[in-house]
Amino acid sequence: MQEQAAQAARSCLEYAGMIGVMIKKMRKLINMPLKIYLWKQCKCLIFLMIYSLASLSFPGFLSYIVDDGIMVHDANKMIFYCVAMSVTGIVMIVFQYMEQISFYKLAQEITAALKEKIYHILTKKNINFWSKHTPGDMFTVLEGDVERLENLMTATVSDIVVNLFMSVGIAAYFLWIDVWIGMEVLTLAVAFACIQRKLGDKVEKMMDELRGKICELSGFTDESMNHMLNIQASGYSTYMEKNYSEKNRKVIQGFIKQMKCIAVMRGIGGTFHVAAILSVLIIGSVRVREGTLSIGLLFSLTIYVQRLYAPIVSLGNAYMEIRNCWPIIRKILSVLENGDNITSGTFVPDTGRVQGKIEFRDISFCYPGSRPVFQRFHLSILPGTIIGIVGDNGSGKSTLTRLLTKLCIPVKGKIFLDDVNLEDYNTEFLRTQIGYMLQNQFFFKGQLKEIVDPYSKTDKRELIRLMDFFRIPAELFEDGLDTEINGNLISLSGGEAQKIAMVRLFCENKPVYILDEPTAALDMQSEEEIIELLRKFLKNKTAVIITHRKKILDICDMVVQI
Repeated sequence: MQEQAAQAARSCLEYAGMIGVMIKKMRKLINMPLKIYLWKQCKCLIFLMIYSLASLSFPGFLSYIVDDGIMVHDANKMIFYCVAMSVTGIVMIVFQYMEQISFYKLAQEITAALKEKIYHILTKKNINFWSKHTPGDMFTVLEGDVERLENLMTATVSDIVVNLFMSVGIAAYFLWIDVWIGMEVLTLAVAFACIQRKLGDKVEKMMDELRGKICELSGFTDESMNHMLNIQASGYSTYMEKNYSEKNRKVIQGFIKQMKCIAVMRGIGGTFHVAAILSVLIIGSVRVREGTLSIGLLFSLTIYVQRLYAPIVSLGNAYMEIRNCWPIIRKILSVLENGDNITSGTFVPDTGRVQGKIEFRDISFCYPGSRPVFQRFHLSILPGTIIGIVGDNGSGKSTLTRLLTKLCIPVKGKIFLDDVNLEDYNTEFLRTQIGYMLQNQFFFKGQLKEIVDPYSKTDKRELIRLMDFFRIPAELFEDGLDTEINGNLISLSGGEAQKIAMVRLFCENKPVYILDEPTAALDMQSEEEIIELLRKFLKNKTAVIITHRKKILDICDMVVQI
C-alpha cells in the first residue's frame, strides 16, 4: 500500500509539474491581457463548479429516497427528496449549458486572436525564415494546430481543477462510508494513473511524427493545387497522384496508430469502471448482510463509483491531451519566438516622402548554405533615374530587389536611401514609398476595383484612366470595376495579368519602383506600347527594372550587368 501511495504521489507531482509548465507556455499563446483572461476563465470555472457540486449532490438523494421514504413508507419525505433531486437536476442542466457556452465563446475568442497574432508575425518574417519553413507547414500551424489547442487553452485547465476537486471529494466520501471500499477504489485509480503515464510518452512521440507527416502532405497538396494545370499539361498527373496517395496514407496510418493508443486507454478506463463497481457491490453486499450498510446507501455508492470514474477519466484525458498537444505548442512557440524578422527602424522623413536616391555600399550577401551572391558590391542610383538590371539566371538580380525591400539583410555593407541607412527606416513607411511588381503575378479573388486598389485610396475615375492608359481591353470587364476576377488567373492571359498588375502598382503613385520582368508575358507589339507608357509614367521617378528583354532597356538611363 505504501508503494502504491508513493507511486500516486509521484504521478501527482509529475502531473502538477506538467500543468505548471503548460500554463507558463500557454501565457505566451493567449493573445489577450492576463487579467481579462483570468476573469473570463474564473467565470467559466464558477459555472463548472456549480454544475459539478450539483452533479455530486444528485446521487446522494437516492439513499434518502430509499431509506427515509420507501423503506419506512413516509410519502412526505419521499416527495420532498424527489423534488429536491429534481431541482438539483435542473441546476445541473442549466449550469452545464452555461458552462459549455461560456467555454466555447472564450475558446473562439482566444483562437481567433492567436490566429491573427501568428498571421501578423508571419507577415513580418524575412527570407531566412521562409527558407526553413514551407508554406504548407505554416498553413498547418494556422488552420490545424491552433484549432487543436482551442480546448486546451480554455476548458482543460478548469476541468483539471474541478475534476481533482470531485475526485478527492468522492474518494473522501468512500473512505468515510467504508475504509475498505474506499481503499479498493483508490488502488484501482492509482493503477489506472500509472498505466496512463506510460502511454502518455508514447502518444507524444506518435503526435510528433504524425505532425511532420501532416505538414508534408499539406505542403505537397498546396504546391500541386497551385500548379495543377502545368502538371496536367506536362503529363505528370499519374506521378503526382501516386505521391499524394503515399503521403495521404502515411497520415491516415499515423492517425490509426494514435487512435489505437487512445482506444487502449479508454479500454483500461472501462476496465477500471467495471472493476470498481464490482468491488463496491461485493464488499457492499457483505456490509448489507452484516447490517453496517443500508441498501439505499449501497445504491448511492454504486452511482458515486461512476461519478468517481468520470473525473478520473477526465483527468487522464486531460493528461493525454496535454501530451498530445505538446509538439503543437512547441511548434507554435517556435514560430512566435523565431528571430528571423524584417528589421524595422523608426525613421520617417519630415517631408513624408523619399526622393529616391539609392546606394548599395560594399554589399556582401549569401543565402544560408549557399555560395556568396555579392561580394563588396557597389551601385549608386540618383533620384529620378531608371536603371536596368540584366544578368544570367542565379546571378543575383532578384536578390537586389529583396535587399531593397528588406526581405534580406546584407552580411556586410549597407544600403542607403536618401543617405539614410535602409535599416533605420520604418518598414511600414517604406512599403508606402517603394512599389514592387513581381515577375509572377498573384491576385486574390474579388472585384477588379478591390484587386487594383485594395486600400480604396484612388478615385474611381483615376482607376479607369489608368486602365485606359495601360491599354486594358474594356471587353474583358463587362461590369467595369465591379467585374469579378478569379484569383487563379485562369480567365486572364499573362499579358492581361501584367497590365492589371501595373495598374495596381501605379495607382498609388510612389516615388520608387522595382519592376521584375514587367514585359515578359507580352507580345512584341504590346511590349512596345507598354514600354512607351512606362517611359511616360516613370518620368521623374526612381525605377529599377530587372529584365531579359532588351527592348525595355531603351528607356533606362543606365544598364548594370550583374
